[in-house]
Amino acid sequence: GNWAEVIAHFTNVSHLLGSRFLFSGCLGYCYARAGRRDEALRLINRLGEYARTQHVPLANYASIYAGLGETDRAFAYLREAAAKRECTLPLLLLGPEFSDLRSHGEWATVLAALAAGSAVVKAA
Repeated sequence: GNWAEVIAHFTNVSHLLGSRFLFSGCLGYCYARAGRRDEALRLINRLGEYARTQHVPLANYASIYAGLGETDRAFAYLREAAAKRECTLPLLLLGPEFSDLRSHGEWATVLAALAAGSAVVKAA
């Protein structure tokens, strides 16, 4: 794909919405896939700074690590997000940044954790 164009779009949308992290996972994934590893890692650090004062969805970190090819770290964040029942996770899992992870055996573990969380919510 044309990563430079996609990066420009995510950057513009983030500025227009005034959001520092809403599209950070997607942007970091694109940096990583474009070979801009240092920028992807800087974005992870920035997310950590934002997380000190506000909620940052853990799937953002997972997206970036997926783009970097760091599957174990991506799944660690996805498992944590599922355990915390982050409400945005089911939707974010549909994104293309996780397409390479869907064939991994760990994917079923994340989905099972989400399903277990849904059962707990329904039972309450």
